[in-house]
Amino acid sequence: LAESARASGVQMLVAEVVGLQRDDNRVTGVLLKDGTEVGCDTVVLAMGAWVGTVGSEWLRTLLPARPYSLQKLHLRPKGNALGCAVNWGGINIVSRVDGLVHAGSKHDAAGFEANPTREGREWILERVNTILPGLDVEVVDSQAACAAATPGRIPILSPVEALDGVYLASTASDGFHLSAVIANMLTELLVRGKKHHFLARMRLG
Repeated sequence: LAESARASGVQMLVAEVVGLQRDDNRVTGVLLKDGTEVGCDTVVLAMGAWVGTVGSEWLRTLLPARPYSLQKLHLRPKGNALGCAVNWGGINIVSRVDGLVHAGSKHDAAGFEANPTREGREWILERVNTILPGLDVEVVDSQAACAAATPGRIPILSPVEALDGVYLASTASDGFHLSAVIANMLTELLVRGKKHHFLARMRLG
């Protein structure tokens, strides 16, 4: 996606943002950690698990997103490669291009304290063995990360009333499944002025 964006003339800037610049009730830019201001008239807050905490601080209003932790395993099949993808029983089992199998994720209400646990490993392996009882695998590694939880697990794509020009985009608990769809909906809205019929359900408030 980044390579395609660059090929279309998009400028990519990797930096730490520490706040929003404003003129009265209108956003005018983002402030970087080194003191640089990047001017703009539209800002999209798409910060995953951090959008509720950081976004609320910058906007001085409560955003309905909170962090939770999730754990996954990378497995190596000892026989033939897994020839299917499974989403059942609260878990995804998906083959990767490097031959490993992604299995996860176990959701925990641990906020930003995301760490692999023995309980999480056993929970995932139990489901893999139940869904694919003939699959003999080796656990290569266990990882944990943070994601955003939203009310009713409904994604949020909405302008933020506290500051004109600011939009919130949060994928809820199925981020990598929904991110491309939400990006397309956001592009249609901001670039072409087209409102997807799901936007009413995804709006704040």
